[in-house]
Amino acid sequence: MAPSVEQTHGVLVLGEPLETQKEYAQLAKEFKFKKVDCKSREEAIAAVKAAALEGGYDAVLFPFGSQKGPINEELLGPLKGQLKFVTGIGAGYDTVDTKWLESVGAWYCNTPESVSDTTATTAVTLILICLRHATSLMASTKAGQWRGNNVLTPDARGFVVGIIGMGTIGKLVRNKVQALGMKVIYYNRNRLPASEEGGATYVSWEELLAQSQLISVHCPLSPATFHLLGAPEFEKMQDGVMIVNTARGAVIDEKALVEALKSEKISRVGLDVFEEEPKIQPYLLECERAALFPHFGSATVRLHVDTELEGISNFRDWVATGKPKNGVNDPLGKSTL
Repeated sequence: MAPSVEQTHGVLVLGEPLETQKEYAQLAKEFKFKKVDCKSREEAIAAVKAAALEGGYDAVLFPFGSQKGPINEELLGPLKGQLKFVTGIGAGYDTVDTKWLESVGAWYCNTPESVSDTTATTAVTLILICLRHATSLMASTKAGQWRGNNVLTPDARGFVVGIIGMGTIGKLVRNKVQALGMKVIYYNRNRLPASEEGGATYVSWEELLAQSQLISVHCPLSPATFHLLGAPEFEKMQDGVMIVNTARGAVIDEKALVEALKSEKISRVGLDVFEEEPKIQPYLLECERAALFPHFGSATVRLHVDTELEGISNFRDWVATGKPKNGVNDPLGKSTL
């Protein structure tokens, strides 16, 4: 079937879809379409150059696992003057030069909805592991020491969780821990409307640091949030505070985190992300009070299909409205970055 009248848009797909071949085939029926299975960044750059020479491609889509390094001018520069839309995979976009895309008039969309619930569940898993000292309980039991030197743990009821970043994932974490009886306070760049707070209490940055028994990180990594938590912030926290991070590793100064763990200023951590992945500070690997996951927060059986479908939905939303709901920048001139 020949493409429809939607020839005003051209779709360049850099990678092979894992679960949504049918949906991508439908795009090929409706739009000018080219799919290149790039095995390396060099192949991706070459594919972009070829598409730019051919002309007519204003949208670039990345299926799951197909991004080869940063999405930036080096990769997409040849499409300058044509490019209007890019969608990647996942909630984070710290490897995307959103400012450059904005400067050439192109949206960048992430896929937050498809990874949000699974990431929130992982965060709550780590919260519970910390709360109930699960790593220590498992270690003593497996070592044949039965209860060993384990002590009574905090109770979930009334336990104060401070959430940094009350976006989609933060709200889901709020709901899940509140169901267990925990109290939620939060800090956000802007306070949520009362109708969206869902029983959580907005506090200042200083109040969040001082009042939280456990802090769960859910903000994106940006120049403003790099090392948002470090030695000065740890000093303002309660003795024995716990930290959970399922956002991006570099939001926390990992070396300072290690020192705070050693001194037991921080009693326990639950980490799914690290500052220099896959490298991890040696002390974290040996510390019984550290629960560590290999950046696996959203990795469930639905991950591939859900993220790819959301990416396609981003594109269709942009075609239909000109302003996609998952846009993280604003080439129309009202950037919030």
